[in-house]
Amino acid sequence: MHVRFLSLLVLWSLLPWGGLGAQSGRYRPALLPVHVPGIVLNEPDHDDRRFRLGFGVGLHVMDASVRPGLESDYYAGAGSLSPGFTVSGVANLRLTRHLDLRCLPGVLLGARNIVFVGGERLETEVKAQYIEAPLLLKLKSERVSNIRPFLIAGVAPRYNLNASSGSRDVIEVKTQPLEFFYEGGAGVDFYLPYFKLGVEFKGSWGMGNALERIASDSHPEYRTAIGKLRHSVYMFTLYFE
Repeated sequence: MHVRFLSLLVLWSLLPWGGLGAQSGRYRPALLPVHVPGIVLNEPDHDDRRFRLGFGVGLHVMDASVRPGLESDYYAGAGSLSPGFTVSGVANLRLTRHLDLRCLPGVLLGARNIVFVGGERLETEVKAQYIEAPLLLKLKSERVSNIRPFLIAGVAPRYNLNASSGSRDVIEVKTQPLEFFYEGGAGVDFYLPYFKLGVEFKGSWGMGNALERIASDSHPEYRTAIGKLRHSVYMFTLYFE
């Protein structure tokens, strides 16, 4: 499903290149924005800088994809979604006119809810306190006045400082502390008088099985209820550069 979503985003991103770039009808220096008459051009040389720093703040929800165990009559699934918070730094390296390499080290705090059914219905909150360092490519369209759409894609290693959640008296879910995610999304950069504001929507999907084990003293029937657990995160972030 997300492959089709990312394909549509790629087509959307390429439209300004073929449209606005072709309509100009004249040569433009490498980084000169398309100027719209009557609009003041903010930070016209912002994208000329080879290296930039900044920071980001955002909200997200964490979800989980659960595959039941093959030898269990009991199973589990994702429960209700809870909002979380993220803060990160930004290190941006310009590679070409339309392509940047970005590293976004930061912290991501949140939780996922797992529901166990088949016997007594139980719900466990699996907390996450990630230290992360996503490495992403940013594909930018032409800048039109003070607006520039973009696509983002890459990988994100995350280390969970709270990989064990719940209680053995009910159900304890222990996940792998180190996880790898692939990411993709889109957004728009707005060039303001003193800085650039990036508005970004992004999805992050786990690459492998995040489950290490399930422990329960009172409900041993649920110990094999999950065969494979994959995490995902959906984020809305504001970047200041």
